[in-house]
Amino acid sequence: MVSTEKAVRGLVNYLNNEFLTNLSANGWQRPLAATVIGLSQKNVEKLINTYKTNPMLVAIGVFDECGSIDIDTVKDEFIKHLGSEGMRIDIALIGGVTFHKNDIEKLYTYIMNA
Repeated sequence: MVSTEKAVRGLVNYLNNEFLTNLSANGWQRPLAATVIGLSQKNVEKLINTYKTNPMLVAIGVFDECGSIDIDTVKDEFIKHLGSEGMRIDIALIGGVTFHKNDIEKLYTYIMNA
């Protein structure tokens, strides 16, 4: 279990150190993504707080009664269903990004070390 604050710190560190560095330094994608990450960081707590009290997410064990995240279970279950080709996410103005098992494991490490 990790606090939402620790999960957010880890996510932001991952995005800054792993995601942004893979975007072109010569184009507009990196500064745009960095701006979005910075702005999102200010509001992500509000977003997570809406999920912390979601009865379904509490019932299936994503959050405990204190609002901590069962990050181990979420990571393991996510990787189990990810598939060998990964998961592509289309991000407006950035383009398609594919996440693989090793990306999820890196994110997990960032969260645990935050």
